[in-house]
Amino acid sequence: MADVFISYSRKDKEFVKALHNALIQHDRNTWVDWEDIPLAADWWREIERGIEAADTFVFVISPDSVTSKVCGQEIDHAVQNHKRLVPLVWRDGFDMQQVHPMLQKHNWLFCRDSDDFDRAFQDLLTVIATDLDYVRAHTRLLVRAIEWEQTRQDDSFLLRGNDLKAADRWLSQGLEREPKPTRLQTQYIVASGRAEIKRQRQARMVSTIGFMGAIGLALVAFTQYQQATQRQLEAETGQILALSTSVDAYLASDQEIEALIAAIKLGQKLQQVSSVKPAIQEQAIRSLQKAVYAVREQNRLEGHRDYVRQASFSPDGQTIATASDDRTIKLWRRDGTLLKTLQNSRSYVWSVVFSPDGQTIATGDTGNTIKLWDRTGKLLRTLKGHQGGVTCVVFSPDGQTLASSSSDNTVKLWNREGKLLHTLVGHYDQVNQVRFSPDGQSLTTASSDRTLKLWKIDGTLLKTFQGHRKEIGSVSFSPDGKTLASGSADKTIKLWKLDGTLIKTLTGHSKEVYTVNFSPDSQMLASGGEDKTVKLWKADGTFLQTLRGHSDAITNVNFSPDSQTLTSTSSDGTARLWRLRSPLLTALSGSSSLLSNIRFGAAGDIFLFEQGAITRWKPDGTLIKTIPVNQEYNDNSFSPTGQFYALLSAQNIITLWRTDGSLVRAFPQLPSPTDDLRFSLDGQTLASLSRHDQKLILWNLEGTKLKTFQGPIEWTVSRISPTLQEVVSIRGNEAKLWKQDGTLITKLQNSSEIINVGFSPNGETIVTTSYDKVAKLWNRNGKLISTLKGHTSFIVRVAFSSDGNQVATIARDNTVKLWKQDGTLLTTLKVEGNLLSIAFSPDNKMLSFVVENAAYLWNIADLTDSKALIAKGCTLLQDYLISHPKQFLELEACQTQPQALIAAGQGMAFEGNISAAVQLFRKARQLDPQLQLDPDREAQRFANQGQAERLITEAQTAASEEHLEVAIEHLQKAVQLNPELSLNPAQEAQRLLQQAQASRLVDEAQTLAQQGQVKPALEKFQSAVKLNPDLPYVPAEEVRLFYAIGLTDQAFRQIRGNNILPAIELIQQAEALNPPIIRIRDSWAYLCWTGSLMGYADQVMNACEKSVNAFPSNGDYRQNRGLARALTGDVAGAIEDFQAFVDWTEEDDRKIKRQAWIDSLKAGQNPFTPQVLQTLRQKET
Repeated sequence: MADVFISYSRKDKEFVKALHNALIQHDRNTWVDWEDIPLAADWWREIERGIEAADTFVFVISPDSVTSKVCGQEIDHAVQNHKRLVPLVWRDGFDMQQVHPMLQKHNWLFCRDSDDFDRAFQDLLTVIATDLDYVRAHTRLLVRAIEWEQTRQDDSFLLRGNDLKAADRWLSQGLEREPKPTRLQTQYIVASGRAEIKRQRQARMVSTIGFMGAIGLALVAFTQYQQATQRQLEAETGQILALSTSVDAYLASDQEIEALIAAIKLGQKLQQVSSVKPAIQEQAIRSLQKAVYAVREQNRLEGHRDYVRQASFSPDGQTIATASDDRTIKLWRRDGTLLKTLQNSRSYVWSVVFSPDGQTIATGDTGNTIKLWDRTGKLLRTLKGHQGGVTCVVFSPDGQTLASSSSDNTVKLWNREGKLLHTLVGHYDQVNQVRFSPDGQSLTTASSDRTLKLWKIDGTLLKTFQGHRKEIGSVSFSPDGKTLASGSADKTIKLWKLDGTLIKTLTGHSKEVYTVNFSPDSQMLASGGEDKTVKLWKADGTFLQTLRGHSDAITNVNFSPDSQTLTSTSSDGTARLWRLRSPLLTALSGSSSLLSNIRFGAAGDIFLFEQGAITRWKPDGTLIKTIPVNQEYNDNSFSPTGQFYALLSAQNIITLWRTDGSLVRAFPQLPSPTDDLRFSLDGQTLASLSRHDQKLILWNLEGTKLKTFQGPIEWTVSRISPTLQEVVSIRGNEAKLWKQDGTLITKLQNSSEIINVGFSPNGETIVTTSYDKVAKLWNRNGKLISTLKGHTSFIVRVAFSSDGNQVATIARDNTVKLWKQDGTLLTTLKVEGNLLSIAFSPDNKMLSFVVENAAYLWNIADLTDSKALIAKGCTLLQDYLISHPKQFLELEACQTQPQALIAAGQGMAFEGNISAAVQLFRKARQLDPQLQLDPDREAQRFANQGQAERLITEAQTAASEEHLEVAIEHLQKAVQLNPELSLNPAQEAQRLLQQAQASRLVDEAQTLAQQGQVKPALEKFQSAVKLNPDLPYVPAEEVRLFYAIGLTDQAFRQIRGNNILPAIELIQQAEALNPPIIRIRDSWAYLCWTGSLMGYADQVMNACEKSVNAFPSNGDYRQNRGLARALTGDVAGAIEDFQAFVDWTEEDDRKIKRQAWIDSLKAGQNPFTPQVLQTLRQKET
């Protein structure tokens, strides 16, 4: 184990030596790769082990380290293992865009030549020592978890006894602390806990057997009964603790649905056990709370057998279509019930979309075709024309035009009948996505050539957008049509105006961004990519939050039409639905301006204060009244009696209002700007306090000045107590409590700078917040009562319940936290956006808070009620449980809705579990005796349907193996089981057989064509199309294509054998067949580079030119031509090409070598000596 791992560029070695020595002198064990790797070791694996075994990862920032590939790999590994990161700046001059996004999120230490090394080093030591026990436990558990994983999860490596208890405590702490537990750590601790439960169950069984065996001996039996009962209670308590740990573990590893399922099981167990220690019950309730309020995942669509490429909602939002590399399209209800599977024969399906009227589904596939289907899954027509896979299909807003993008570098526009309208040519590499503008008058395309393009719908190019450094995978129009968002493999998202002006670059993804999409309501932008995360942003690019849970890359994100749900698809084979608005909160309709405050009236009504208006609401979210306010105001105060509120205008005038919105009076203008306004506890007096002249003025409600107090200079930042008898001020690390007349009462000494201060409702408690991200509660004598620690950013506001027993905090980490007064954290709620204000209702049952231009009500009355929490959890899981009936069976507490029970029962029956289905149907009838449902018949009906579907699949397999009679038999049985199937067994079996035969003929034809056997290849293609007219092939074109592919394959083999002239001839023969450029450009490029190295630069120059003309933005193609130019004497052209490569590549080693070639050529020297050419040739082989 090491205290520190240092990641650095070799150019900073001298500084790192000094840093290393200083750390060693302060007894900090430091891992640096110049001395810790044994000579015979696997170099990179030792680096990984060094990172894993270090408590803190220090990254030395310099222009070289931020562009170093190895340094990037090191920090990626540190991030993957949730290591504590410390960025330390040694040299300036780097591009901030090249700094790893995770480093940008941390506070930087500066240790440049111009900085004080000793001070920076002390700051580093402080960071290393912070929360050291927790961090060391993180490292220790990570190393043990990796060891367990590498031994194929051998149970002998699991935690037991005190080690397991300590790990449980650590995991619970990890939800609120940094660095967070990794997925592997949580799996390791959960596995250890499950093993412990198993041991406890075995012990409980032994106890029970012992009890039964002694039943004839009364006294002994009674003693053993007590012992057995105690052991049973201990075992059940152990199960509660284990389930509680499982909840925390699942949350820490971003498995939200699993966490909620475990939490409901925990709640069920809690209700079954008669006596649980209060501390254990409190821990269990807290785990249940966390799961209920943390879950964002709504449902999971599982059933595809390969990558899921895209998910699209129908216009009514009730159906979801998914496209997959398993060659299918699946249609689902929004609750996750699978409706239909559409088979796409030979090709991966890359894109799927509904028409605006919802009646047609369009798909694009790797077979170069677009297919149109109806909602029943019937294939309507196939559109052919692309010469590469179809990457995206999209309908125009009026539904009359379909656009498709392709790996053939083009976009095609079609009408609904399949007629080709236009082909858009201009990109030099694969077009990954196409999108219509909201008005349908233009469209935009994203390409692997690193550009976006904006086109008129007639194909006229309007604008090319440049700025991304790598391929652009996705583009999206904002709903108002004024902004474009693009996502790129350079890990960034860019927002653009339509004139090409770059608005903003969004960073945060740690790997390639594959997908971006605006929400229909214009409020959000979603993105996803290779780092397995979905990120949500405001439409202006402000980051909101990260959604985690997928185990592989995110391929697509899409919003529901109502913007309430987000789908994400992934290479992990699933599509997930995410809830964007919590059903556990009551939303008050948002405002167009920023809300400044929220207050409760005496009757529980809510008042929202914004510039220009005050709105009054009922607790159910109903708007009562809007009260116009024709003035700007800086502060407001609500009377404790609920009769009045006071506004303090920007002109320093106090106005008094009744809560019905009628103006009572305006007070005389204040002599100086005023910062704090407060009613007395009886509501009869109003106090104003100015930080400019430190005057505290008391007023009656008639607007008469009662008394003025002159305070000391310390009142520059201060607050008035609820009794109006004291003032508390802050300066630096100190708060002071004063009497009205300026007499000092006491001092409150804090450990860091205080940024805000306030009072409890009775004035007996003072709260301070500070830059160390904590709030502290003090009594009037200056004694610390408790510290509220858990936020990861500074606290914005604090609110007390009316009885002072609970405290709520909001912070810049976008969380609301509820605490006991003693500092015990009750629960945490994560929100989207900046929190501005918070308040308790008079009865303390509700919390209200403002998030920028929206307000929410949160019922906190049942936070400790396990039944209420279970009910909320079941509501959140409702859709998931319908589509995952096996889990539904385990959650008896959720089996309360008849329709949900019926839907789950149908699913169980469809899978063949008839007895479980009958059980669910019977329970549904018990809950609703009016249901016209025969449990046994209903279960059998759906079981027959499921069996019929499986028989159809078996028939497809039999037909593909040419077992026609077996296929017919399976289909006959399927129709008998499900008479609703509209198919003729003999005809369907024959169709399936012909499809299989056609597929085999295509494979044979392709092989023959590649071998140059044109005539038999053509005959086989023709026979295949005759057997299966849906095949997207024109036989003669396919023969030419595969003959060309065969010729280029032969050319590659000749090139590898250094036979350049025969290779040139073969490629020329392939060109004569006129294949798509995309099929031959790599042959030109390979011939250009290798031929030049072999001394044939003159002969291959034509191939060099063709490859660059086909793809001018490809840096590799430019460097290939640069080599040929240099070897044929075109020095200026070579310099131009090598410079294009240097500007294009992000690989440091190649960039440095090509720059050296440029420098040599500019100096009149030949960098391509025989030795250099020989080295380059050896690399080729």
